[in-house]
Amino acid sequence: MASSSRSAARQNFVYRLQRDRFVRTVLALLGAVLMTAVFAYAYPAPVASANDPLTAKLLEAEIAQKIAPLMTPGVRVASVKLSCPVAAGTKLKDVAPGISRLNARVFMVQLENANQTLLCGASLDAQRQVLVASHDLAMGQPVSAQDFAPGWVDAFTGAPGASSSFAFSGPLVTTIFIGAGQPLYPTELTKPVAVRPGDIVTVVVKNGAITVKTALESRSTASIGDSATMMNPETGTAVQIHVTGVRTGELVMQ
Repeated sequence: MASSSRSAARQNFVYRLQRDRFVRTVLALLGAVLMTAVFAYAYPAPVASANDPLTAKLLEAEIAQKIAPLMTPGVRVASVKLSCPVAAGTKLKDVAPGISRLNARVFMVQLENANQTLLCGASLDAQRQVLVASHDLAMGQPVSAQDFAPGWVDAFTGAPGASSSFAFSGPLVTTIFIGAGQPLYPTELTKPVAVRPGDIVTVVVKNGAITVKTALESRSTASIGDSATMMNPETGTAVQIHVTGVRTGELVMQ
């Protein structure tokens, strides 16, 4: 009889333990479902705005017009590309806020939709004007402004340091070969050599009201407008003259 009572008590204990475990599991599941519902109500998932290609295209054209005055003078804006999706009804609020001069390809714009301000990245395709060779130019070839024409390169990475105008004077020759359409760099032009070592140079010597001509031997290389070292073949005396032309110069006595 005692054994039967102990068996019944043990079965009752196991039943209560299983029941308690079941209740705790159900309550945990209900709690998780309830918390999920609460968070879903309080923090709704963002709804992805559909991109409207027509709106984006119109905004990009408007941005291109408004960004042009911020560019360096001489730079032209070809196009603008937004980096974010644009929903229908989106309006342009501001372009490159806080920037008075844009020197970079990427910038920010402020858009407005449904009374909300959106910050969006944008990039632009822009060009600047430089001088390019209008035809092939051999090394050492005499050139003038007529040998070059305006050309367009990328405003941010194209031909850094290239000349934008022909700011040169006097006779010039090329220092290297310049192919047709290639940008012109200042180091690619130089004054032609007028005097070389060993040349016999006709020098006009001025001493007050007296002017005479003499022939001196060059000891240096010089261009028109430069100084050159000459040697008097008769006396062996070195003098400095001012080069005025090909194998011609001037010496003013003080």
